[in-house]
Amino acid sequence: MRNIAAFLPLFLLLGSGLCQAQSKSSAQQAFSLAEEAHKATPANYRSPLDALRRLKPDPSDQLGENMFYQAMMTYQSFAGNYDSALYYADMRYQRHLAGMTLKEPNTAFLSGMSIRVAKDVLLREIREHQVVMMNEAHHLPSHRAFVLNLLDDLQKQGFHHLAMETLSADQLSPMLERGYPLYESGFYQREPLFGELMRQALKKGFKLVAYESETPCPPSQGKDRSFCNRFRDSIQAVNLARWVQNNPDEKLFVYAGYSHIYESTKDEWIHMAQFFQQMTGIDPLTIDQTLMNEHQEPRLEDPRYAALTAARSIQVPVVLQQQGSSWSHSDEVDITVFHPRYSKRSSIIPRYQDKSNRPGFYLLHNQRRPILLSRQPGQTPFPSELIPANTHMILAYYKGEEGNRIPADVVELKKDQPETILFLYPAAYEIVYLNEQGERILFRDMVIR
Repeated sequence: MRNIAAFLPLFLLLGSGLCQAQSKSSAQQAFSLAEEAHKATPANYRSPLDALRRLKPDPSDQLGENMFYQAMMTYQSFAGNYDSALYYADMRYQRHLAGMTLKEPNTAFLSGMSIRVAKDVLLREIREHQVVMMNEAHHLPSHRAFVLNLLDDLQKQGFHHLAMETLSADQLSPMLERGYPLYESGFYQREPLFGELMRQALKKGFKLVAYESETPCPPSQGKDRSFCNRFRDSIQAVNLARWVQNNPDEKLFVYAGYSHIYESTKDEWIHMAQFFQQMTGIDPLTIDQTLMNEHQEPRLEDPRYAALTAARSIQVPVVLQQQGSSWSHSDEVDITVFHPRYSKRSSIIPRYQDKSNRPGFYLLHNQRRPILLSRQPGQTPFPSELIPANTHMILAYYKGEEGNRIPADVVELKKDQPETILFLYPAAYEIVYLNEQGERILFRDMVIR
């Protein structure tokens, strides 16, 4: 292990910083406005969406437009609106679509490749590694569902510590004592599947590790736009390296966002995994989930993803292997995971997929049960609850959890939507119904057996 303290002053001085702050448009403050609304009423998952829906980004304000779409895709995912999250994620690139044509998938890419279940391959690959880093796209709960499915086997492989980008260090100890996250425990854990990932990890005995940088990027007069990215990644790496230095015999699974886990760079943004390797001499196993996913706009899909999903109707995350070696899309990571087309069809609950518009990954590999909620009484093979009139959002909370709770599941209803589905583990719940103004109009106790 190298002297981490010697690296820190260097990383603090990297680059020349961002330009001086300028006044921001309302759209450029989309995250702040949504967060302000949600913070005022943490139990109302409609409030940040309502705040964002009131914004009208100026097409000439490209930065504001981009921030608006990023905020919308994030808070849509928090509210369980998977397809809407996909839509707003793609809208970030609408300016680049002019002139783009949709090409036929080139399935020749798959020549000599074998398609393997990602879980099986990854569990073999991680055996010889002390540190494993996996990323996620923050608007795709399917990535969290995949990690949830790995937890039991990670423990069997000796991984008992889970580092998460979203964790707030000052909230970690209270959460460990409670055994579940709250609104103030971080940011992305407010999305129900991320909250469930943390809740289940704690229940299974994992020790959670906070490593996010909480040091503000120092102001500067320079024009280096990568500085604050490098600054943040360097502090993240310092925090992880210190943890490894203090726990030299322990294995660590790091769950980060996007390119933080990249082991090389094509520009001046040096990533967390690169800094970590420089500090510790440890080469982590890096696993990417962010590239090979479906888009609502087919022209934005990676051609290799289109080729695979055209050739095979995959039902679970997979990886490609060639001559026994796992394939990755670049030298930035070791392994690339391909996710199914969750929004197109669900082999798990096809009867209700079209009406509820909820992908099957929310079932968490059949560990959760589908609970049909309908505006009209009727016959159903699933447990059913009648939705009160004027309901626009339904949230399911675990009984016994207190404070600014994270729902186990949440759905937002359209006015003409006749029914929807909640996905819940066997447990006792409080089901809360909100009207269009975000006011509680009813709550019911429910026990899922």
